[in-house]
Amino acid sequence: MGLFNRIFRKKRHLYKHKEDIDLAALQQIIDDVENKRKSVPFVPLTLDNAEISFMPTKGYSFIGLDDGLWDCYQKEKRHIEIKQKLPVNAKNYHRIIQKDGKVERIESYIYSKLSVVYLAYYEGNRRYLFPFMPNGSEYPTYTFVSVYNDGLTTEVYHTNSSQIILQQYQQLNENETDIVIVNAVPKGKVPIQEHWYGKLIKKEHWEYKAYSSYLSNQTKEDNNKKRLMMEREVVDDEIKIFPQSNDRLKSIIQAVPITRLVLFQYKRLKGMTKEWKSWAWEMMEKGFQTPGIIQLAGEDVNLNQFEHASLIESILKELELEVTTEEVYQQYVLYIAYQVIDNMISAEEGLEILTQEAIDTDYHDAFMDVYYLDDEIDLERNYYCKNDKDGNLYEDNIEEWMHLYFEKTIKFNEY
Repeated sequence: MGLFNRIFRKKRHLYKHKEDIDLAALQQIIDDVENKRKSVPFVPLTLDNAEISFMPTKGYSFIGLDDGLWDCYQKEKRHIEIKQKLPVNAKNYHRIIQKDGKVERIESYIYSKLSVVYLAYYEGNRRYLFPFMPNGSEYPTYTFVSVYNDGLTTEVYHTNSSQIILQQYQQLNENETDIVIVNAVPKGKVPIQEHWYGKLIKKEHWEYKAYSSYLSNQTKEDNNKKRLMMEREVVDDEIKIFPQSNDRLKSIIQAVPITRLVLFQYKRLKGMTKEWKSWAWEMMEKGFQTPGIIQLAGEDVNLNQFEHASLIESILKELELEVTTEEVYQQYVLYIAYQVIDNMISAEEGLEILTQEAIDTDYHDAFMDVYYLDDEIDLERNYYCKNDKDGNLYEDNIEEWMHLYFEKTIKFNEY
């Protein structure tokens, strides 16, 4: 009998009452997984005798990481399937590597760049997927565990150092399976966040029927903050506050805001762009008429990258402007935030751009808050079950919440 079954005071049964949950047993699962996670080393990839398949995730990067029926239900709901060849237009996907019919690792790609490597570790009737950065260091997200009995997945849990999202299944017949989902932080102020009891029914398509559900008052409050735009609530602690940039940089940005973008292009070695020409003309209009800026305004967009870099270095000296990579990246986050607030791009597009930059800059700290936020949004979309008065499942309005997130990013970092 799996450790999960000991969560409930009665054995070998599926319980619908949250009062039956043993928080000490939940914490023991978390501790056991964390201890194993620390002891399992990163293993370099070898493709000898490997079977490779792909699963487009459509932006839902936590999907497909366990073998539970709830995951099957979610994949069907979103028309997600495992394929032998990667679809041409797929940017977000898992690359699944198997040997001898067993998953060895799952590589998660976000916007076509490798983001997380999940290494498979087998012990008894359990499969663990431990998350690592592509460079082999620990990745701060959930470990995914699937438990098998008699050829069926009977238990699933996703854990980090303090939280566990549990699923237990009990097959009723060939087409019906009861399911319990528990979302808990055993040592938290509100240990049981959510508890769900329902049935998954396999007909032509998967269906979910809720028997009962529980959301803590804190969970309801958090959900309402995200769903009710009238309250305009985003928790202040979720906003990253950057150190103040130097006064010279601030004064130039106040005069010519596109400075944020072109300096980022310069640091990222983008070469000459139309934005640089626009910047030069606007700088001259605002009284910054140095020889270098005048020359830049007249250059063609096909200017050699090395000549362009040399010219920009001369302009920075003329302006007596010194900037660090940290300052430039932080200001680029604000540039994207203003693009969202001014309705030049959607909040989802802003999130996608900054998440991609986190990957492209080898996970620079300026972008990591948004990068981790993308993981949390994935959970909102996939694994936090919520329902309305009629018991129907829904997803939070991520676009509106992210729009407010960018508004507050500007508010807390404006001059």
